[in-house]
Amino acid sequence: MLNRHIQHAIDRVGQASPRLASLTRVAPASPRRIDLSGDLPAAYAWVEAIEYPLDRYPQLFLPFREEPAARVYLLTSELPPQGAAIRVWYAARYAVDDSSSDMPVALEPAVLAGAFAFACPDQAADTIAKITPAGAGPEGYCAVGDAACARFEAMLTDLRTAAVRPLWRPSWGASV
Repeated sequence: MLNRHIQHAIDRVGQASPRLASLTRVAPASPRRIDLSGDLPAAYAWVEAIEYPLDRYPQLFLPFREEPAARVYLLTSELPPQGAAIRVWYAARYAVDDSSSDMPVALEPAVLAGAFAFACPDQAADTIAKITPAGAGPEGYCAVGDAACARFEAMLTDLRTAAVRPLWRPSWGASV
């Protein structure tokens, strides 16, 4: 049961501060709508940006709309030509198991705080039918759990606030 709470906390932390990754592919014949279903890994959460042209400073990102089934629709009048290299930046879920992890160590306190916050209500439910000393009953676990949930939500807010600015910026109009 503890593994379930840890995984839930990892998922919530990953939504607030995801792992960014990228892949490079060639633009298809009709580059307005690009199917990425064969390119994105199973751990992908959402598409963050589409970079074109590559290796330019400052980077240029094309405006897009993400569609179901891992597709993007480019919202620009100047589409990349067929065969041009484009880079897709995406948010990926963290892979954490008993032997390895790709999650930064700095996020571990938030994950532990979240797992504790999710475990307290379960412990409260388990103690309802048991005789426990004063203060260790369900209401005690619920009070500790409520405080832990508030702390975890504050940590998630801090992670969202501290996250780097988005990769994408409007690339039309004045140069950035």
